[in-house]
Amino acid sequence: MGKVLLFLRVSTESQELENQKKELENYVKNMGYNKEDCVLLEKSGASAIKLDDDYMLMVNQLIEYIDSGEISCVALWSVDRVLRDEEIWPKIKKKLVAKKIQLVIKNPSLALLNPDGSINEGSELALSLFSTMAAQEMRIKQERFKRTKRAYARQGKWPGGRTKKFGYKVDDNKFFIEDENDGAIVKLAFQLYSTGEYSAARLAKELTDRGYIRNDGLPIN
Repeated sequence: MGKVLLFLRVSTESQELENQKKELENYVKNMGYNKEDCVLLEKSGASAIKLDDDYMLMVNQLIEYIDSGEISCVALWSVDRVLRDEEIWPKIKKKLVAKKIQLVIKNPSLALLNPDGSINEGSELALSLFSTMAAQEMRIKQERFKRTKRAYARQGKWPGGRTKKFGYKVDDNKFFIEDENDGAIVKLAFQLYSTGEYSAARLAKELTDRGYIRNDGLPIN
């Protein structure tokens, strides 16, 4: 019967990943696969709004498994795990059909191939529609995220992510407030730069030589 590849990708923490893995293991168990037959391809903390490097790495690994002949089935917890790109999905589908490797999805319940290995036309149509819908949903999320960032910027609020304004910190309501340490560095930097005696590189070195350090521990550059 071969192996079944469980493709698991969640944007939240590992607990949801573990829950989905158990659900998918039970789903393929009903198809005759044991836990020992399952091969995992998983990622938690994945981006929900873009096809990042991690996503492309997982897609490439999926294609390698398909080409290797090690698996007889690919199982997804939901349609958006692989179908979010309207160019990638047709390539994967073509490989699956050529090698008669089944694709099953738990949410909603779908199977790409019929028992004889031929393509199920109804499922093929549904998967194409879901691929378009998943890609559209991702574009809507991206635009919504951009609008939120612009709105937060107008209000002086931090929109999230790793980067914060140098010289500021964020209060409990996500508003930027002056950071006493980095704020002092910013003021001094402007004062020195305004004399016309410093380039940006020389200014960074001057501040470092004076013993100033950033709160995040990174060097002044």
